[in-house]
This record gives sequence, structure tokens and C-alpha cells, in this order.
Amino acid sequence: MRHVVRSEWTKLRRPGMLAGGLSAMVLFAVLSAVLGVATAGSKDSGGPRIGDAINMAQLHSAHGLADALRQSTTLLGVVALCFCAAALAGEFSTGTIRNLLVREPRRLRLLAGMTLGVLTFVAAITLVALAAAGAVSVAIASGKGVDMSVWFGASGLAETGRAVGDLLLATLGFGLIGAVLGVLLRSPVLAIGAGVAYLLPVEAILSATVGGVDRFLPGQLLQVLAAGEGHSPSYAGAAVTVSLYAVLAVVAAGVVFARRDVTE
Repeated sequence: MRHVVRSEWTKLRRPGMLAGGLSAMVLFAVLSAVLGVATAGSKDSGGPRIGDAINMAQLHSAHGLADALRQSTTLLGVVALCFCAAALAGEFSTGTIRNLLVREPRRLRLLAGMTLGVLTFVAAITLVALAAAGAVSVAIASGKGVDMSVWFGASGLAETGRAVGDLLLATLGFGLIGAVLGVLLRSPVLAIGAGVAYLLPVEAILSATVGGVDRFLPGQLLQVLAAGEGHSPSYAGAAVTVSLYAVLAVVAAGVVFARRDVTE
């Protein structure tokens, strides 16, 4: 499988793919951090709720940098979904999947390698984007007079590490959704359109109109994972449900890919 992963990385490292994916990740992560830190006010929102703007009290706490980074959850997820959908669906739309199957006729092994390759690539550019967002957050917070000594203490570094881990996990979840849609729909445009349309307007409408449905919506659950502990639904419950969704999605994509006629 390693040669499949290397092959996927070779494709993704091309200037167009690398520049597009990395620049989008960095841009949205930095923009979210800038808006979160620069517009932080003094009003407390009254409790931890997903999507809340951060306030000055949070910035002055040990989890200030972590809260600034978590502002980028949705945008990083959308970029990851689009990138993975385009990468895998592009193999079908361009016909290169047939050439790949000549080199690796074991279909499930090929699919696993391709998916692992694109997800590890997304993980790498996500970490770069979060590092850039963290640096910008520090610069802006310094200008606002925030005492950042607690950010770099033991508890502050632990909070930031957890935030990075949670964000990485959620971003990979969005990326897996894009990868599965790319395999099922085989068209970058259709896969990206379907994924973004569902995760943004459709889930937003369902969440606002149907009580308690949040605990079953994959996009909302991934945001819970990115937000960390202290939210509803619980982090553990969201992790279990997301894992079940991931297994079902991967199995469905594997069955379809194994049985599909790639000469179409």
C-alpha cells in the first residue's frame, strides 16, 4: 500500500494542487483567527456554545490560543472536504483510475492507499495552517495587550495541544466525507457541490428547525469534536457516532468501488 500512498502524494505535491490546498487552508485558518482575536469583546456569552465568538476573558485565560484556533473549524472542514473530493473524484473524471488499477489491480488496497494518501496530505497542510494561525493570533493578541504568559505555561500548552488534535481530527472527518463522495459520485463538481450543500445550508436548517437532531448530523458532530469537551452533545458521544458513520461510509465506498465498472 505504501507505493499507492507515495503515488498519491506525488500527485498532490504538484504545484497547482499543493498551492491551491495549502493556500486555502492557511488563508481560512489565519482569517478565522484574525477575526476571532481582533473582534474579541468584553461580553461573556454565558456559557460554552459551539460557534460562539470569543471574548477578552477567554483570551486572557490559558485556553485563549486554543479558542482562537478553534474559530477555523468550519472553514478548514470545507476546504478539506473539497480537496479530498476533488482528488479522488478526479481520478475517475480524468480516467487515470484505469491506469492505477493496471499497476495495483487489488481494488480495495488501491482505494485504501489513495484515501490514506489524501488524508495524510490534508493533515500535513492543516498543521501548517494552524501554525500560521497561531503565529498571527499571538501577534494580534500582543497588540491588544493580552497577557499571553498563560498561553505558554503548562496548562496553556496542554489546551493548545488538545485544540490542535481536536481540529485535526474534525478536519480529517470532513476530508473523509469528501473522499467518500468523490468515490461514489466520480465527479469533482458533483462531489463538492453535494458535500458543501449538505454540510452548510441543509444541516443548518435541520439544526435550527428540528430539536435534538444535532446529535445525528455528521457535520454538527464534527464541530463538537473540534470544540472539545464541555459542549452538548458530549465529546465522547460525538466521537462514537462519528466513528460509526465513518465505518459505514468507508464500507459503502469500498463495496461500490470494488464492483463498479471503471471502463464507463
